[in-house]
Amino acid sequence: MRSGISEAVARGRISAPGFFADPAIRAAYLGAEWIGPSQGQLDPTKEITAEILAIGEGITTREQATIRLNGGQWDANVDQLARENEKLRAAQGQVDQSTAASGTISAALREAIVAEAIKSIKEGDKHENA
Repeated sequence: MRSGISEAVARGRISAPGFFADPAIRAAYLGAEWIGPSQGQLDPTKEITAEILAIGEGITTREQATIRLNGGQWDANVDQLARENEKLRAAQGQVDQSTAASGTISAALREAIVAEAIKSIKEGDKHENA
């Protein structure tokens, strides 16, 4: 892939100032992780459940799952959720963090959702194979 990027820069398909002039700049370009747009979701329930399970098993990261699911940025999502949750707490008259909902689902609720999704997937597979 590195030679492909070098060729694309040389042919002018990719604009990369300093690519050939400075080895450090070239290394930075070549060390980047290039991610295209998200492909969209055919079955969001199955895909999100699969990502939750993959994160839980350490197969993937939240950042990677966010990119795959919607092309978003996990860090930006966390920052936005913090702002939204703070606004909700203020609107509900809650000031103390200990009395406010955390904005994330509990482990027990997450397990129940995943179990229900897996059950639904299995039932759907039975209907498709019938």
